[in-house]
Amino acid sequence: MSFITELEDLEIKRQGSVTLNAMSPHEFNITIENYNKKGDLLVNYSLTNIKYNTDICLRNTLTGGFKIDSEFLLKLLSDFNKFSSVANLGVDIEFYKK
Repeated sequence: MSFITELEDLEIKRQGSVTLNAMSPHEFNITIENYNKKGDLLVNYSLTNIKYNTDICLRNTLTGGFKIDSEFLLKLLSDFNKFSSVANLGVDIEFYKK
């Protein structure tokens, strides 16, 4: 099941969690999970940059989390759908009109 399909399922059921991993899973991941009966969401993320030097591997990781109100889940889903459509087209699209 795709991340967007799982996110749509989370929006309908308002329970559970979904995770998006990069192709190299240790370099990026984002997890969105329901944490209360109201349907509010907790977003946890991790972003890692790995640089190789002659004799060492330097790993810089940024991790964090924040909560979002359930009302923003539809907007989040819409934005992920836009990102996905741009990736499929292979062209730049302006997401937000002023």
